[in-house]
Amino acid sequence: MKKNVKNLFGGLIVTITFVMGITGCGNNKDENKQLSLVSLDINPSIELFVNNDGIIQNVNGINDDAKNILKDLDLSNDSLEEGISEIIEETIEKGYIKNVEENDILVSIDGTSVDQTLILREKTKTAIDETLKENSLKANLVTQEIEVTDDIINKAMEKNISVGKLYAIEQINSKSNGQIQDYEKTPVKDIVNVGKQINVFDDDNDDKDDINDDRDDINDDKNDINDDRDDINDDKNDINDDRDDINDDKDDTNDDRDDINDDRDDDIAKPVVQQPKPTPSKPVQQKPVVNNNDDDDNDDNDDDSNDNDDDNDD
Repeated sequence: MKKNVKNLFGGLIVTITFVMGITGCGNNKDENKQLSLVSLDINPSIELFVNNDGIIQNVNGINDDAKNILKDLDLSNDSLEEGISEIIEETIEKGYIKNVEENDILVSIDGTSVDQTLILREKTKTAIDETLKENSLKANLVTQEIEVTDDIINKAMEKNISVGKLYAIEQINSKSNGQIQDYEKTPVKDIVNVGKQINVFDDDNDDKDDINDDRDDINDDKNDINDDRDDINDDKNDINDDRDDINDDKDDTNDDRDDINDDRDDDIAKPVVQQPKPTPSKPVQQKPVVNNNDDDDNDDNDDDSNDNDDDNDD
């Protein structure tokens, strides 16, 4: 937000108060830390103090260029994205970022937690990229995660540079045997170029990590393809096994039919055994019973017949 009063953020007392908020007063920093620090170094060096909701609580202009940028801005209670966009717009308007290929921006972040650091980093990068794109400009943007201590703060104030710039220079010097001697006057462009050459910044490591991640993804894809091929082959084998099972079932069915037909043939070919006819039993011959009485009667009858015959003769 534009303002018409002079910059109010350069006071030493205000700066120290907010620095205590990000260091936890030097005691048990992680538990007492209340504010995150987002440091921008272009040529203007500006430090933003942000709460856990991503709202700017205070702004510190480190050098005269920064105070020139901030004198027309009131960023208190703006979101981090809004504040970053306004700063970039102002640096473009005042010629600190130009329509050239080599604009360099160093972003340094000390969050209240690891997650907060990652969140603030992405928000800052997005706000810068979008604002540059809207103005058809480009920049070499590098980021670093820093840990602010009382010693770093005191040393940065002594040399009149931001904690982010100090941290980057000391990281470079630790890897290059003190390549940068003039802390204050070394431009951000040189810090960025040297730092990129020896992989000081998170973005360089991120690029390597991205390359390694891409390689891992490619290998994973290859493994997935091989797994898919194996699955396809397994499916084919399963299909062939199913076909074999079907053929086996058909063979079993045919065998059963053959058994049934064999049983039928056996039944047809089997000779019929004639059962012998039962021999009829001979009837028992009954001896005739002689009835003597009848004979006597017959004799009597004969006698009578003879008598009759004799009468008739008479």
